[in-house]
Amino acid sequence: MSKTLNKHRPSGKPAGINARQDQYGLIILGNAGVGKSFLANILVGHEAFVHGFSSKAVTSTTEYVEIQLGGFYLAIFNIPGLIEAEQEHIDLNKIEIDKAFQERPNSIVMFVFGHQNGRIRDEDVVAFNAINAAYPFRPESLVMVVNGLPLSRPNDYEGTTLVLLQKLLVNTHVDSSNVSFLNQINANAPQERQVLKENLLKVNLNRCKNMNNYFPIFYYRFLWNLHLQNIKRSKKLIH
Repeated sequence: MSKTLNKHRPSGKPAGINARQDQYGLIILGNAGVGKSFLANILVGHEAFVHGFSSKAVTSTTEYVEIQLGGFYLAIFNIPGLIEAEQEHIDLNKIEIDKAFQERPNSIVMFVFGHQNGRIRDEDVVAFNAINAAYPFRPESLVMVVNGLPLSRPNDYEGTTLVLLQKLLVNTHVDSSNVSFLNQINANAPQERQVLKENLLKVNLNRCKNMNNYFPIFYYRFLWNLHLQNIKRSKKLIH
C-alpha cells in the first residue's frame, strides 16, 4: 500500500536534511499520462499506485512506497504531473513535488518522457526544464526514460532522440548511460512486465551503485517559474 505525504511539517529543519541522510529516494517525475504510476508499480512489483486511462491526471497527491531494490532501501515516489490546463492545478502540483524533495532530498530522480508517434512531447521538455531550474538535477543521480515505445521503431530512433534531447534539455548532460528507451508492453503479460522491470533496474541500479561515491546529494529548491503563459512561450521556442 502506498503512503501519502502529510501536507504540514513541524517547525524547525526540513525533513531529510539531517534525520534522513541514510535514507534514499527514487523520485519519479513527468507529466500526466506518461506512465509514471505504471512504471512505479513495475518497480514495486505490485499495484501500489493507481493508474489508468483518463482525460484528467490520475495522480493528484504525492505517494511513496519503501522497498528494497538491488540491495538498497529506497522510497519510490509517485509524483503528480507538473503541467495541467489550469494554473491552479500547476501550483498544487508544484507543492506536491516539493514534498517529495523535502522527504528525501537525497534521491535518484527518474524523469519520464512520453511521445507522440515517436516525437518527444513539447510539454515534457518544458516540464523537465522547469523542474531542473527549480531543483538543478545532479548528473550522477539523474535518470531519464522515454516510455511506451513501439517495438517497430526505426533503428536510428534512439541515437537521433539522444541528440535531440541534448539540444532541448537545458544544462543537462544526456547520453546513453542516463537515458533508457522502454518498449510498450502488454500489462497482463508477466514475462513482459519482468523484462520492463529489469530494464528499469539496470538504469537505476547504475546510479545506486555510485551512492557511496556521490551521496549525500541534497536537493534544494530555487524559485519555481512556471505559468501557463511561460509554458506556451517555451513550447514556441522549441520549434
